[in-house]
Amino acid sequence: MRYIFYSITTLAVVTAPAPADYPALIAEDKPVAYWRFDDAHDCCSESKTGDLIARIGTGVSLIVPGPRPPDFPAFAAENLAAEMSVPGQDAVLRVKDPGKSSVLDFTNGDTITIEAWVQSIRPLRDQQSAPIVGKGRTENSGFPHDNENWALSLFGDGKLAHASFTFHTAAGTAHRWVSESALAPGEDWHHIAISYHFGKPDSISAWINGKPSAGAWEKDRRTKTPPVMDDDEVWIGSTLGAKAEHTFPGCIDEVAIYRATLSTERIQLHATRALHPATRIEDASPHPKKNQ
Repeated sequence: MRYIFYSITTLAVVTAPAPADYPALIAEDKPVAYWRFDDAHDCCSESKTGDLIARIGTGVSLIVPGPRPPDFPAFAAENLAAEMSVPGQDAVLRVKDPGKSSVLDFTNGDTITIEAWVQSIRPLRDQQSAPIVGKGRTENSGFPHDNENWALSLFGDGKLAHASFTFHTAAGTAHRWVSESALAPGEDWHHIAISYHFGKPDSISAWINGKPSAGAWEKDRRTKTPPVMDDDEVWIGSTLGAKAEHTFPGCIDEVAIYRATLSTERIQLHATRALHPATRIEDASPHPKKNQ
């Protein structure tokens, strides 16, 4: 595999001044769901838009620092994130689907953009998927095993973590796209975003720290077939019964979902950070991938 190192100055350079209010910046792009976590109370974290409440599992900690100044000038000094602190012990946030054809349901003809800030502490094994946020595949009672309407994850190659987008068809077949660009595990925060127009496999776009990334669908997994769609929950930080091996290895913040494509310029504004020459991201040439 070939790796090319880029300093952060090549990733999210913007000419506009850094925004002083990250939530206001996100609101300008009209997400249908947006969870911040630093304003959570008791059992729940409420979306900043829509009546969408994320119920907090007992294995989740909401007292850890999220992206903060000076490295991330758009955020408040006290910004907090969600840490999947006890994997295997309900380390997940659960959002109920409002019902048939809700804002969380996507099918052919719909566009989805998903973004989040992540801090992936531990390395991922080769072919290991680390769920950030997704709908379905929860193993909730009454729903099939492979009912994933959409999901944003990190996908490991044994050393680095790539951005990944996955959905299943009604036949239970997984269709996963993986970025060439990748990030190294550690304590640094990274901005991940993916956009896709269902039914058009060439429409997919991805950004890591504001930098667009090429990528590829897994072999024989390009399809125009619509995704499976039902009323299963959206889960943040875990999947497949919230088992330890299917839980995100670190922290997640600022999860936003849109029913539109965001421009690279807007994504770069969301990913703005102070210039930090020590930070690196890696571009990797495509490598063989298997189904999860």
